[in-house]
Amino acid sequence: MSHSIDIVNTGRAGLYRIFTQGEYDLDCPFPEPLPMMDLGTTTHALWSLFRDRSDYFQNFDNLELMGTDGDVAYPFHSFFFDGEHWMRTPSGAAGLDLEGILKVDGVDNSPEAKYGIGVHFLLDTLPSPGSFRWIFFVGSFVNHFGIRVLSNATIEYVRKSGETTVCYVSGELDPDSWHSVYVVHDQSGIHPSGFFIDGLFLSSDGALSVNGGDPSAGDSTPFCLGRGMTSESVDVLPTWDSNSSHVKFNFTTDFLTAYSDATYSHGSCGCTGVLAEGGKYYWELVFSEGTYLWFGVAEPGNDFTLSPALIGWVVACHNGRRWDHQTGGGTNWKAAIPLGSVIGMAYDGSARTLSIYVDGVFYGTLPYVIPGPVVPVIGSDSSSRVTLRPSAGAWSYSPPSAEYSGLPSGTAIVQGDDAPLFRGRMRLWRVLKGYPSDDEIEAFADVEVVPKIEARTLAGELYSLDKAVYKWYEDRGYIGIKTPNLPAGFYHLRARYRGKTTVLRRVNIRPFSSLVRNSSFSDDFTSVSKTINNWDVCHKAWGGANGGCSAHLVKIDPVEGVARMRCYGDLYVGPDAYGVDRLGNPTGRKTRVGSCLVSKHYYMPGEFNFRVRFPIETGVCAAIWGFHYEEAYPGDNLWQECLHDNLRRSGNEEDGHWIVRNHEIDIETPTALKDDLDHEIATFANGRFNSWRGELRNWDVAEGDPDYWSEYTDIWLPWPGGPINDGEIHDLQIKWVTDPEEIQFHSDGVLVTTITENVPKIPMKWWIGVWFPSASTKWAGKEANWDKQDFVLHDFGYVPIEVPDSSVLLAPESYPAVGIRPLTLRHFEGW
Repeated sequence: MSHSIDIVNTGRAGLYRIFTQGEYDLDCPFPEPLPMMDLGTTTHALWSLFRDRSDYFQNFDNLELMGTDGDVAYPFHSFFFDGEHWMRTPSGAAGLDLEGILKVDGVDNSPEAKYGIGVHFLLDTLPSPGSFRWIFFVGSFVNHFGIRVLSNATIEYVRKSGETTVCYVSGELDPDSWHSVYVVHDQSGIHPSGFFIDGLFLSSDGALSVNGGDPSAGDSTPFCLGRGMTSESVDVLPTWDSNSSHVKFNFTTDFLTAYSDATYSHGSCGCTGVLAEGGKYYWELVFSEGTYLWFGVAEPGNDFTLSPALIGWVVACHNGRRWDHQTGGGTNWKAAIPLGSVIGMAYDGSARTLSIYVDGVFYGTLPYVIPGPVVPVIGSDSSSRVTLRPSAGAWSYSPPSAEYSGLPSGTAIVQGDDAPLFRGRMRLWRVLKGYPSDDEIEAFADVEVVPKIEARTLAGELYSLDKAVYKWYEDRGYIGIKTPNLPAGFYHLRARYRGKTTVLRRVNIRPFSSLVRNSSFSDDFTSVSKTINNWDVCHKAWGGANGGCSAHLVKIDPVEGVARMRCYGDLYVGPDAYGVDRLGNPTGRKTRVGSCLVSKHYYMPGEFNFRVRFPIETGVCAAIWGFHYEEAYPGDNLWQECLHDNLRRSGNEEDGHWIVRNHEIDIETPTALKDDLDHEIATFANGRFNSWRGELRNWDVAEGDPDYWSEYTDIWLPWPGGPINDGEIHDLQIKWVTDPEEIQFHSDGVLVTTITENVPKIPMKWWIGVWFPSASTKWAGKEANWDKQDFVLHDFGYVPIEVPDSSVLLAPESYPAVGIRPLTLRHFEGW
């Protein structure tokens, strides 16, 4: 896609790279030396936050710190704390322990104990009223200190020793800006103890000099970033609960109105008030913005990152269908509920029923037995705005009877349990054994230690990208930016640092929806202009030791009306050295080089028809596949979205973690069958028929074991008409539906198999070509004892199938331009 031509803005096409909203760009060079934090000549630890938790700490009492200021001179931009990734030391000698930081010459809580701890942070959301989230925490429940964020955008420094607790609260902070906090402590009281916010000291007149040690805890007291412990139980008024909601939801300052981000799929938001069995409760919702809204009740202990339809008893506004913890499109029930309606709900805990009213008129009682306790819940699959009216003073209509009361207050936190997880970004933290100098405090207060990243339109409008920056790459001199979901148009991505502005890249951002095809299309390859406007070619490698797929080996013959994808086998000795690596760079390899045609558009669910003639010899895979690929890393909200799709993490703590969302449907041949002893003895009598939503599978247990799971379904079957490498043209069809989820594979009019698990829900590009599986198993055939052969596509056809919008997710690929080249007139010339 990076090579596309913008017809409307041809004068700017050479200056502006074309991006899709949400696409990754991992090549945004920073032309100057990356900024450096100067903390003088101190020898203690300044850490930048990486994308994994491998930066563990040695025991602080022994000063065995991993790194000094000089070792970690260049900070990463930020680390996103999303409830899944937080930094916590392991137990034992690797812990940064409370005793160690307050121990001098072997004496616990020594009067000589001094320390400084600092961190840079930016808030993504605020806690629910009455609760908090820890930025960092040291110690145990009995004895600890740390910094936590309160619901009113202030932060609080807390120290607790036994029954004594002291704290100090800052003024209100801007939740959309970076801030610096530096905690300082002197057990002797010679220096003031307290904390600095952005360099401004907030003192407690010595009241914070409280013994913080906990001798019973030993040397393994954890230091936690983004996590801690609660210190009290707090009853809060019934509001939407930001602590347990999907990350897509944001809230007004009173936490009564929840509004969602359209870039995320299904997710739930529950209420803080729990409805007890036996009680009667009434509340109202005002559905003021959006299209798709589910509402009802769910058990309070459920996973609110999932769709409400999966976790509760709910109704959908847009079609009036109902759900009881079920997948799929729900059960037909009532008429749709118009936008702007006041939705009233009456829960009868004795009868275990939920009745619904629309603008004061009875709508219906859900035909389910709903055992308590439950909480009110909503969810959406697009932008939405919903206001909760929990009590009589806010209701527009009266409840069914005087027996019904408003929603009860809720307990946001429980004494001794883990506190709600921090949601936001951190980029630096500093640990100093000893009282910091004024110069160090001043240096650490500078939150402009890394540039501010922004997008500027041609009209001069500015958009902050601080939350879109993935991270600084200190060793490679560039900044990782995920293209934001900004309005379509031309932008300069800029870095502002110390009063100087640097243009990093010029981009033309277009919406992903503009690349999605949902109308009928066919191509018989007789029109040069039509084919050029609808197809690209692949130019990259995957799958082991091979020459990849070369753009040079695709040829279109408009006279015959075919697209030929050629491949070179092990016996090729001609002049062409077309092999490429995974980025499309030439390798000089001549053998095991394939080719592939790729659609320019992403296709919605439908019927896909292919008239093809397969190669004759084994050793190469002839494949037809729909494909949509995303990578997610900690630091990007896509990470949380992939976790909500029940995808697992790859990688490890040392090398980093990532998640792959790989939506794919494919036909591959030749192959062995699963029960064959040697999977490298392949034949065109068999094919693989697969469906993917991720790349991982639990190989530790056998299929059918209760612990077995898989993110893909692969079925290996004989072709119903016998070997398919007979030189004849074959008609293949893939029918893909997302509601109900199903994929049918047909060959020459005969149903081969149907898949109903791991069915993709994201529009995909279609790929047709030949490539060489050459990794640990050469499953298309161990040998490729031939020089060249072709896979020929005679016709491609697509007919859309109407499915509910809620069953399809519009999500851009991570790297759609990598390894893709446009068709040119050279592809219509002879070999």
